[in-house]
Amino acid sequence: MVQVFRNLIVNASHAMADSEEKILVLQSSVSKDGKFVEISVQDTGSGIEKEKLDKIFEVYYTTKPDGLGTGLGLVVVKDIVEKQHKGRVLVESEVGKGTTFTVQLPLKVERKRKKILIADDEAYIRELFASFFESKGLKVFTAVNGIEALDYFEKIHPDIVLSDIEIPVMNGFEFIKEIKSRKHEQKIVLMTGFYYETSIKKKLEKANITFFTKPADLNDVWKIVNEELKKSSTP
Repeated sequence: MVQVFRNLIVNASHAMADSEEKILVLQSSVSKDGKFVEISVQDTGSGIEKEKLDKIFEVYYTTKPDGLGTGLGLVVVKDIVEKQHKGRVLVESEVGKGTTFTVQLPLKVERKRKKILIADDEAYIRELFASFFESKGLKVFTAVNGIEALDYFEKIHPDIVLSDIEIPVMNGFEFIKEIKSRKHEQKIVLMTGFYYETSIKKKLEKANITFFTKPADLNDVWKIVNEELKKSSTP
């Protein structure tokens, strides 16, 4: 990009060689649609005739006097901006008043990360899941008991909650009851140790709550969580 603006500034200085008023203006802004950053180089030079504007990006075409240009500068500018940075080069000009070249570069908008709240009193489980879901691109928050998890829930408004049933202070069932009273459509996945599965499976199924049994394969857990997230993004 240094070469791009060096070429445009040099071109502007050449265009103003015979101008009484030599003003070079560089400006940057965001396009009205918010998709591009725009950097313009404006001069008060001789300007370019309309019939020549379509040709200035052609190889070896130049409007400069002999010895000042090779006809490659704007070709290089266009190539760098469009091929290397997926942008655009725009030009406006009026003979006798000057020329403005505008480089548009696409803005990289950071994708909003979905948030997951993990409630489990076992540190190694929290750390394992936190690391795993971070690697999947989620923003992770963890809590060690139901009260702390409920406090986090109110503050961060997670896209999905992953909670152990046997968490202290407020167990998983009590926790999700509180959540549902605040946000009925909240996506929730419960997890439980294998030794509890038989006694609570019917209760979970009756309540239509998604769950899995620990220990579980992380890829299987991701499938479950991802399916719930997809549901939450469905109109």
